[in-house]
Amino acid sequence: MPVMPAHHFSKEEAEAAFWAKVTIGRSGECWPWRACRDKDGYGWAWFGDKMRRAQQLAWELHYRKPFPSGMSGLHSCDTPPCCNPVHVWPGTQADNVADRDRKGRHRYGLPTKPQMDRGEACWNAKLRNVDVATMRRLVHEGWTQKRIAARFKVSRAHVSKILSGRLWKHLPA
Repeated sequence: MPVMPAHHFSKEEAEAAFWAKVTIGRSGECWPWRACRDKDGYGWAWFGDKMRRAQQLAWELHYRKPFPSGMSGLHSCDTPPCCNPVHVWPGTQADNVADRDRKGRHRYGLPTKPQMDRGEACWNAKLRNVDVATMRRLVHEGWTQKRIAARFKVSRAHVSKILSGRLWKHLPA
């Protein structure tokens, strides 16, 4: 367990030290935490005698009350380092999952917009919707996945994922 230096700050000094690590912008903008972040991008800060999530601490300092115990700090902006207290609200893990699903976010936290980045609408798509339909027809006509892959200049594994429904699943089979 690391030993932390014994700093004795007044509450005002501790708050000032916290906010000094936040880039404060306009009320509707994200205010990113500039100090320690975890692998997911969430800010962490020593406050008092323990390490705290920066967005929860920002909420507490702004609203002048403790962050509800057992709750997560959810972001309306979906920006992990954001410490703008009006972008953060307390919620359960179920609230977080519902928020994610409502916004259509990918399971790894990356934003997805089905109307924008699926199939041929994706900026780096090598195939078009008609190509996928043709692949599905050709396999029923007896073509091998290897032959289909060669015709469309993609890997056989890619063809396999399309035909099994793991890719391009937004199109009817």
